Formats: sequence, structure tokens, C-alpha cells
Amino acid sequence: MKRTKIPRNTFIGVSVLALTLLAGGISNGVLGFGNTPLGGAIITFDAPGAGTGPGQGTLAGNINASGAITGWYIDTNDVSHGFVRAMDGTFTTFDSPGAGTGPGQGTSPYCNNARDAITGFYVDTNNTWHGFLRAASQPTPRPRPTPPPRP
Repeated sequence: MKRTKIPRNTFIGVSVLALTLLAGGISNGVLGFGNTPLGGAIITFDAPGAGTGPGQGTLAGNINASGAITGWYIDTNDVSHGFVRAMDGTFTTFDSPGAGTGPGQGTSPYCNNARDAITGFYVDTNNTWHGFLRAASQPTPRPRPTPPPRP
């Protein structure tokens, strides 16, 4: 009997998708804007740079309350990269420092919180797994107006 090796990114992606649908797909309004896996419209997307070959493409891992989606994509060289997709459809892609650039290596984000901090793992050039935290980007502080003088 011939054994077929399933790439770990495929296994992990399918597992995350199944858990996401089980955990969030049962209630109405999962995505916060009327598109639910059960009964609503399904929005499809591909991250910029995602490959189109077998085992390549875009994997969505999590959506937070503000509608930002975190996940990863596998490029044409079979390397994983992280992304955040905002509600308006814009993408921010990133790689964890130390992530490898060979097949089966790279960055795989799993979760984003309400403040857009992201956690996940990366695989380095020695094929060793490491966790990471990508801190939320801080908004540019706005100058505060000078209060009028008191009489």
C-alpha cells in the first residue's frame, strides 16, 4: 500500500477551517456584517502573492470582532507568509523575523485579537518551529487642540 505524505500546512489549514466553521458557523452574524457560513453570502479572496499550484493558496485562520481576518498564504515556492485582511478588503502581508524561505518554511499566523495583535508560528531554515507575537500597530497620535485660555 502506497503512503501519501500530506504537507503539514495543508493538514493545519484544513483543521483550522473546520474548527472555525464549527465554532463560529453555528450562530448568526459570525462575521459581524451579515455574511455567515450557514445561509449567508460567502466572500472569497486570495492574498497577493499566493500560489495557484497544488498545496498553495490562501488560508484564513481567524476573524476578530472588527472584521479583520488573519491567515497565511503559500507562495509559488511553497513558502508560507502571514496576512491581515481589513474589512475594506485591503491586505497587509508580513513575515516573522527568523522565518525560513524554503519549501515548508515561513510564517503561519493563527489568531488576531480585537486590538489586531497576532499570534502564530514560523518555521526557520532548520525546519524548527517557533511561536511569535506580532504587536498591533499603534495609530499615529493626533495632536490635541490647545484649550482656550480661562477668563
